Amino acid sequence: MGAVPHLNELAEELKDDAVEFLLVTDEAPAHIESFLKKRSLPGWIGIDSNKDTFSRYGVSTIPTTFVIDANGKLILKSSPKALTANLLRRIAERTPKPNPPTTVFIEPESFSERGGWMVDQQVMDLMGSPYVLAHGLGTPVPDCSDTVDLPGPGTYRVWVRTRDWVAPWNAPGAPGRFQVLLDGAPLETVFGTEGETWHWQDGGTCELKDKVQVSLHDLTGFEGRCDAILFSADTSWVPPHGGEELAELRTRCTSLGLKSTDGGRFDLVVVGGGVAGTSAAITAARQGLRVALIQDRPVLGGNGSSEVRVWPEGHTNQEPYPHVGDVVSELVRDKGPGDGNSRDGHIYDDERKLALARAEPNLRLFLNQRVNAAETRDQKVTAVTAQHTSSGRRTRITGTLFLDSTGDGVLGALVGADYETTSTGHMGASNLWNVAATSKNEFQLRCECEDEDDPLSLAFDQSTSPAPFPRCPWAVDLSERDFPGRQKGGNEGNPLGKLGAWFWESGFDLDPIRDMERVRDLNLRAMYGAWDTLKNVDGLYPNHRLKWAAYIAGKRESRRLMGDVVLVGDDFRDLKPYPDAAFPCSWHLDLHFPEPAYDKDPDPFIAGYTHSEDYRYKGPYWAPYRTLYSRNINNLFMAGRNISVNHEALGAVRVMRTCGMMGEVVGKAAYLCVRHGCDPRGVYSDHLDELLGLLQLPGRARRETIGAALVIPPAPPILPPANPTNVGADPDQLTGLVMDESEAIVVGKWKASTVESNFVGTHYIHDDRAGKGAKSVRWEFEVPETGRYEVRLSYTDSASRDPQIPVTIEGAGEPRLVRMNQQLAPPHAGGFATVGVFQFDAGKQSAVTISNKGTTGHVIADAVQLVREEN
Repeated sequence: MGAVPHLNELAEELKDDAVEFLLVTDEAPAHIESFLKKRSLPGWIGIDSNKDTFSRYGVSTIPTTFVIDANGKLILKSSPKALTANLLRRIAERTPKPNPPTTVFIEPESFSERGGWMVDQQVMDLMGSPYVLAHGLGTPVPDCSDTVDLPGPGTYRVWVRTRDWVAPWNAPGAPGRFQVLLDGAPLETVFGTEGETWHWQDGGTCELKDKVQVSLHDLTGFEGRCDAILFSADTSWVPPHGGEELAELRTRCTSLGLKSTDGGRFDLVVVGGGVAGTSAAITAARQGLRVALIQDRPVLGGNGSSEVRVWPEGHTNQEPYPHVGDVVSELVRDKGPGDGNSRDGHIYDDERKLALARAEPNLRLFLNQRVNAAETRDQKVTAVTAQHTSSGRRTRITGTLFLDSTGDGVLGALVGADYETTSTGHMGASNLWNVAATSKNEFQLRCECEDEDDPLSLAFDQSTSPAPFPRCPWAVDLSERDFPGRQKGGNEGNPLGKLGAWFWESGFDLDPIRDMERVRDLNLRAMYGAWDTLKNVDGLYPNHRLKWAAYIAGKRESRRLMGDVVLVGDDFRDLKPYPDAAFPCSWHLDLHFPEPAYDKDPDPFIAGYTHSEDYRYKGPYWAPYRTLYSRNINNLFMAGRNISVNHEALGAVRVMRTCGMMGEVVGKAAYLCVRHGCDPRGVYSDHLDELLGLLQLPGRARRETIGAALVIPPAPPILPPANPTNVGADPDQLTGLVMDESEAIVVGKWKASTVESNFVGTHYIHDDRAGKGAKSVRWEFEVPETGRYEVRLSYTDSASRDPQIPVTIEGAGEPRLVRMNQQLAPPHAGGFATVGVFQFDAGKQSAVTISNKGTTGHVIADAVQLVREEN
């Protein structure tokens, strides 16, 4: 603090000059307050507890002083004693004064009040920024607004960057109309009414004060969109509509021009937070790696989130590595009644995924951050830069290893990884949707909901009054056409279930990167056209309304990053073996194409799929590890639908549970890379046996750091299904000693169910007819009195059950092995059947164990009951 008196003297001498003092320290606030009681400090005091400023300006010793001009340019770096009042005055005289900006560039995704407008980042790599979308399903959404500072009062011309989103189809009506309100008064221009491409629409001139409240006021609820608003004091100037000139203007006028902040260094940087990326990040963190998980949305899960609502498919936990899929099962529960595509948002457990990621101390989440820049050196990725989708702030994140789990191969393309695409005839994208007789749609309720993080608070009241829907002349005209969900003579079962299903798909011959906005918009035009037809032409569903629709497209195919092995369709048909077989594939070679029955448009929007025997194989097929890393970028992994496969093989690997298992493999391979100082290819060439050994371990196994010992925590209890179909018997109402499976030691992955009745407690569990020989349920107990006890086991009978299930009894004598036939109906209350009568001694630990060793059918485990024989 020896420099403080000198700085105080300088501040006094320069109090009438244009010089300000800012002192930056990493001291605690309490320490600073104590110091200020003894002496004063000049100027402002900034607390930088993370030493970000120290790092940015290269401070190695303190005190160090810097002279910075009004534009943020560093003029001088010196010790405090070297500064004099005359020196600072001379510098100030020679430093040009900043000109007040004449252009104010506003991006509404950063507004403090978003209202009902959604942030859409899907094409921000092409546009340079996200935009906001009025996705109200035909009901205007609440205003998006904020207060904007202008250089001063005066005359300004207002420009709004927008487009008429149906113009590419020469469709009439301009459904995306909206107004711009300035201090509550609308400009005369109605926006979103012209132009096929993004451009600046002239809003005219107006007299404004130095502060103005700017609001976007939606007029239709039909996908109005706004990228930016610009105020120009030069009323004759026309802003550039695109290209490098627009990019330069955006960078100069917004926060995008700021340097990136340091986000830290990590062992593994995961780009993309779908099921694949999240599984990889959690697995790697549990192996002791420092992990960054970067996701460009506020939730994890990708297509399996509440934003897209595709139910994750694919079989996990298969032999010979039954623990591959453990982390996926933590993220995504087993499919139960009521689960599926395009259901209510809470079905997709966004909070479950976020909670699992946040629970890992070695994992840092970067949500709402889009990676759009990367650095390489010597064929390795060294850093990525992520742009925040609302604020525009940039964060630079460095790492040793990187994973591209974006689905689109975004990181791979940025760093020059080899990739392939299928330019035409590829799979498209879907925007799922649903309808219901509800008083308000989901987006209306969300805007009114005080607790936005609680999806269960969205109460869908049953509508008993008509819900009119406007005619949509700009939508796909389906008034004279058949489509899935349109009743034909009343003989179509559950027609509403066919609306908005997976086969409402488009984009088969469009570029899945450059044309993505058009693909999404075509899906929405088809949806609105279908609902217009059903409501207004057919006169059906008077009380129904569009309840929900995804504005984030669920993609199937884009870039595929090439690895040392490129998997092809015949590998599945021929069951080609690989020594590095690492993750199981169980989905058929499921390729989508325009459905011929509906292929009457230049832009088809209904899909068919490959369902013949030529596209099936005897699964599970174990795919090789070498499809999970780049062949030319030496520290880049892949997981998800962008791995090293051809177009046909993609059909089998692209489902989310399979993608999640890829992530688990990558997480464990990344640990070996860091531990042995090798690249992903070196894991195959030098450490394959070790990788396969790690695949044998439970997904919950963890180590605190790279060098720490591996610990396997106890298995968590198996939770009941989210939507139970039956209620079990209360164990407290049954005779004897009754223990539910929640009190047992469960080995292996069992599934909870309530589909069959006559069980105990909240649910029963079954082995899913998989992992044979690796699963068991063991009840340990002590009887209160020595004697002979009838041992009963509870199960739900069925022809699919195994007739020879091994049950081991450990009591007073040698362990006894008996067999149980679960195809027979159990005779006792609670679904119990007698195993036998056995001697047990009080005070001695006894046990009953049921396993699936040697079985082929389903094995059920529910509860054990001991009833003492009377003398």
